This record gives sequence, structure tokens and C-alpha cells, in this order.
Amino acid sequence: MTRKRKWALGIGAMVLAMAGYVAVRLLFYPCPITPENHQKIQPGMTLQQVGALLGRPADGKFNVVVPITDGTSSTIWFAEWTRTWTGEAAVISVMVDDNGVIALTNFTPLPRPSLWQRIRSWIW
Repeated sequence: MTRKRKWALGIGAMVLAMAGYVAVRLLFYPCPITPENHQKIQPGMTLQQVGALLGRPADGKFNVVVPITDGTSSTIWFAEWTRTWTGEAAVISVMVDDNGVIALTNFTPLPRPSLWQRIRSWIW
């Protein structure tokens, strides 16, 4: 076998392996960050229950400060802890109360990435 032919076979095998990986990823591991799963998240659930539903722990934790006016000139500042799960096409955010249970949820669609961007995100 010539050297050129060996290189061609090696590159062909790598391309075939990448195509197989992408096919398996698309068919058997769909993204759990969907509107349907967001609808299943209810106030009163724990973070562990939401993580089990979405298949992983939260990606991030943020402290959100919300101004609340009580009708007078004074403003009360209230802090909530927010957790997020980011998927390929959306972000699910939940606000957690002082007892560690879900108080509010939010679903934010993201711009649809190109096929090339999706493949790159799986590789890198």
C-alpha cells in the first residue's frame, strides 16, 4: 500500500468516526432544556429534583437583587438566588427561596446555532 493511500484511509476513518459520533449524539442524547421540561418544574420542588429532571446540576448560581417599594419613600432590597441550566436552544432559570425550594421559573429561548456551531460545541 502506498503512503498516499494510507493517509487517505486514515483521514477517511477519522471522518467516518466523527460522523458516527455526531449521529449518536443527535439520536440518543437530546438536550433536556426544553419547554416541556420547563413546564414540569413546579414551585415547591427542590434543586435536586430539578437537577434530576434536567439530567445535571445547575450550570450557574447568581444573586439577584430586586428593589421592592412598600409605598413610602423607602425601598427594601431583597436578594434571591437564581440557578440556570443552559441548553443548545434555551436557558431555564429558577429562583430559590430561603428554604432552598423553587419559587419562580423562567424559560428563555436562545438563537438557534448553525450546524457547524453545534458540532464544534460537542468537540471542544
